[in-house]
Amino acid sequence: MFEAAVHSFFEPPVPGSDLHFAIEWLSMDAGYNEVRLVTAMTALENLLEANLDETDAFIVPKREFKKTQKVLKNVIRACVAGSPIADEVTKELNPNLEQLNRRSFLHKLKRLAVHWNVPLDGISDDMLRAAKSARDHIVHRGKYYEGAEDEPLELWEHVAVIREVAARFLMVAIGYKGRYQTYIGTPRDAMFPPTARS
Repeated sequence: MFEAAVHSFFEPPVPGSDLHFAIEWLSMDAGYNEVRLVTAMTALENLLEANLDETDAFIVPKREFKKTQKVLKNVIRACVAGSPIADEVTKELNPNLEQLNRRSFLHKLKRLAVHWNVPLDGISDDMLRAAKSARDHIVHRGKYYEGAEDEPLELWEHVAVIREVAARFLMVAIGYKGRYQTYIGTPRDAMFPPTARS
């Protein structure tokens, strides 16, 4: 892997940008699975943000959406006009309107996987959605588990999925082909790119 990384420095197999940030996030020490999931997801989101253009990251061009945003602000103002908390509602909603134009995490991930030819074999959309949802729970609530009955293995499965996806993007980015350790399902040696048997 080291040889591939050095070679990719001089002759990058894909036009990747800001890979060092993703590598730093992925290699960060973490004592808890919650932190492992957040740092792995941050690594992946960094790769998406740095390597997708506007058409892949936004539904309509940002300039064009500004016009839509103005219309939406007027609609919101009209909808809450009679409410005693109309000012509060518009102040809370208006700054978030820009988020309506952002493509989903899954859409962006699939787009970059296509651009870079990253194999996502063995990783379903449901697995990715569940891992993103788990990360959102941690970020917005400060914890993942609700009670003592929750199974710690479930969180580790989300960590394994996101770390695997991020690792695959980085292996493609440096042109690595060969054995690596995967933690999807049973921890084992696997071949990259994946084959039908690995």
